[in-house]
Amino acid sequence: EEIRECVTYHIKAARLLNAPTTFRLLNHPGKNVGAQQFGVAETPDQNEHEAMTIMSKVHPSGVTPLTFHIKEIHSAVSLMADDLVAMGRKVVIVIATDGLPTDEFGVS
Repeated sequence: EEIRECVTYHIKAARLLNAPTTFRLLNHPGKNVGAQQFGVAETPDQNEHEAMTIMSKVHPSGVTPLTFHIKEIHSAVSLMADDLVAMGRKVVIVIATDGLPTDEFGVS
């Protein structure tokens, strides 16, 4: 519940500040819950409704493939690096997890 409250806070802050923010869940929440990755304020028509809906339904489960996701995020940010520097922008990466990093089999 603590992680959900933290992410919900950041969803609201991103909307209020109009700060483009991408949220990525370590494990896919299932098609009935929503997307594994979702954003707030990334496009003009994007609001926090979808993000809040996903967070109200998602529950922690499964392994903690943290290393995989950090590498994916690094790759994505690296592709944006030149544009970010040119615009004088920065990237903040916040990691919230309730488990130790594991591989795809659950081994720490």
